[in-house]
Formats: sequence, structure tokens, C-alpha cells
Amino acid sequence: MPPLRRDEAMETLLYAIEVTAILVFAYSGLVHARRSGFDLVGILTIGLVTAFGGGTIRDVLLGNHPLYWIVHWEFLILIMLLLPVEMILLRFDRDLSSGRILTVIDALGLGLFTASGVGIALSMNTPALPAAFIGVVTATFGGVIRDLLCNQKPQLFPTEPLYATCSFIGAWIFIAMVNHFGLDVSKPESHEFLFDNMKIFFYDDGSGLATIDTSKEGSVNW
Repeated sequence: MPPLRRDEAMETLLYAIEVTAILVFAYSGLVHARRSGFDLVGILTIGLVTAFGGGTIRDVLLGNHPLYWIVHWEFLILIMLLLPVEMILLRFDRDLSSGRILTVIDALGLGLFTASGVGIALSMNTPALPAAFIGVVTATFGGVIRDLLCNQKPQLFPTEPLYATCSFIGAWIFIAMVNHFGLDVSKPESHEFLFDNMKIFFYDDGSGLATIDTSKEGSVNW
């Protein structure tokens, strides 16, 4: 089997993070619903709402149809398969939702969903400020809906952890990079370019920097 090209490897990595983050978000919803005394249908519903609530609100606000979870219906099956796993874990008093690994995945998902929300909004010529808020909504409002349905205070609003603040700051950093380099975030080479610049920033490693068409520099609608 031939090795993956660089752009294919990057897309595979992003897809893996996306799937894992969706499952982590869904798992947190399943745990909340189980502890709130919901039946099986209610538990599954809360899991789905947690995973897809933010993206659904984004698509409705932007008039983007069909909705994300309808196009990617395979995620529905994965979450349905996750339900018996969660029930078995809780039956043996094993709650993985507070583990360090899941916290890292949750943070990656927050960043990825923020960027995807902003990217979709910008691709539809949405002004920068609404695009930033749409990124925050995409990343966080599934959890808000989950907490409201479980009759709990939304975890988004307390001073710690700073989910919304981190998402909002990340959205503006992403918008600034898109505007400065004129990126088309729907193209794989743009993802490569962003990751390469992150490597330079964090590790001072600029070897093999991806080339990018910057002809659309300054194209963000402010």
C-alpha cells in the first residue's frame, strides 16, 4: 500500500480528530443524561444534541442545507453504538468523562469546531464579527443545550473553564490568518499551510513549508 501524500495525511488527521471529538461530545451528553435519570431514548437524544447542536444552529443561521448531521449520517450510527458502551462503563462505575485524554480531545474538538464554524461562515461572505460568534456557537452550544435539557446551569458560563473565551479568541486568530494569507479554508493545502505555520510558531521548525496562493489576501468582509 503506497504511503499517503502530505495533503491526504493532513485530511485524514483532521477527520480523525473530528470523529473523535464528536464522540467525546456525545459521550459527555450520554453521561449527563444518564445521571439525570433519562430513559434510553432520552439518553440517546441528549448525546445527539450535544454532538450536533452547535453545528445545527450554525447551519440554520447560515441557511446551509442539508444539515451537517444529515449529510454525515454515519456519525449517528457511531453515537448509537456508543450508547451501550457508556451504559456498561457506568454500570461498573467507570466514568471516563473527566480523564486527561478526553480533556485533550475535548480541547482539540473545541478548536476544530470553532475553526470549521468560522470557515463555513467566511466562505458564505459573512462579516468577521458574526463569523467569530458562529464559530463559538458551533463549538459550544451543543453543551449549552445539553445542560438546559438536563435542567443544569450551562457549563459554558462559569468563570472556569474558559470555553467560550478560548473559542472566541481562537476564532479571531483564525480569521486574522485567513485574511492575512488569503486562504481558501475549503482546500487541503490551506490546512497544510496553517499547520506548518503552527509548527514554526511552537517549534521553530519551518522545514518544508507548504506553498499557498495568497492572491486573495485581505478578502475577509469586515
